[in-house]
Amino acid sequence: MEKLYTITCNRRQLDLISRACDLVSRLQCCQFDHVANVVQPRDFGVENKDFSRLHYFQNDLLKLKGYFNLGENASHGIYSREVQDSARTFWDMHQVIRNKIAYEENPEVTPENRWEKGKITINFDEPHRSDKENKLIKVE
Repeated sequence: MEKLYTITCNRRQLDLISRACDLVSRLQCCQFDHVANVVQPRDFGVENKDFSRLHYFQNDLLKLKGYFNLGENASHGIYSREVQDSARTFWDMHQVIRNKIAYEENPEVTPENRWEKGKITINFDEPHRSDKENKLIKVE
């Protein structure tokens, strides 16, 4: 039997783990433009309502796709043979953590009543396993 490990962390740390897993899985799918989502907008002069530097940065990230023979609006899907297995592992980890956080932030919501409560976002969807090698992680 494979040894299992436990990580103890607070809510903020759990959220950061989830965001890191999401970003790495997206990078491995050539979704480079998502880097712009984690960069501080103030580094690009956004506090002055000038989004031009951030816009140029996003465009430069899209151009990286050309190195992988992809158009600017293209990327690999999580099930693509072009994607590393670790991308699927990271994606699955992100889904489980995202789901756990969504339900903890909304204790009155259950999988059975989420639709009537208006919780229709993917955060409330049951995590779907894309990694065929590893089971979904457990977050308690």
